[in-house]
Amino acid sequence: MSEAIVELRDVFCVHRTNEGDAAALAGTNLELGRGEVLGVLGPSGAGKSTLLRVVAGLQPPSAGVVQVLGRDIGRMPARSRSQVRNELMGFLGQHTDTALSPDLRMRDAVALPLALRGVPRRQRRRRVDELLGVTGLADRADARLGELSGGERQRFALCAALAHRPTLRPASSTTPAPAPSAR
Repeated sequence: MSEAIVELRDVFCVHRTNEGDAAALAGTNLELGRGEVLGVLGPSGAGKSTLLRVVAGLQPPSAGVVQVLGRDIGRMPARSRSQVRNELMGFLGQHTDTALSPDLRMRDAVALPLALRGVPRRQRRRRVDELLGVTGLADRADARLGELSGGERQRFALCAALAHRPTLRPASSTTPAPAPSAR
């Protein structure tokens, strides 16, 4: 394997359907280097979400090699994949509502990943203010999930995913969401 940050070699994912087995990512090869950005486009059912889930370690491949950040994430046990995702990734899936608690003010929801990592309160506050500022959400920081538009929810979920400054940021979106420049 090379020095790629993400590398897939001959990756297949088999899904059971009522009509029989269906292969996604049929023999997919991909190499993504540090600093590169990849956009994947295609029709519904083409395997875009499957690709994201495999790279994030949420779904192991049926066959092939998946290396992420120098680790063979495709062969790791679920707990180890979860640990890699927690420490090194800022995952944002298609359904952003699941990334935010309906009971928290949004400033607290964005700070939560930092609090869980033991980041001191002052540093958490500074990072949250930075992210909310670059995404234009500072004036909505005290809102709760039910008070937000769909676009605001996406941007708050993105802020929460980026709060800990992850090395890898896999994200899926059915609509374009602005990406903050704060690293």
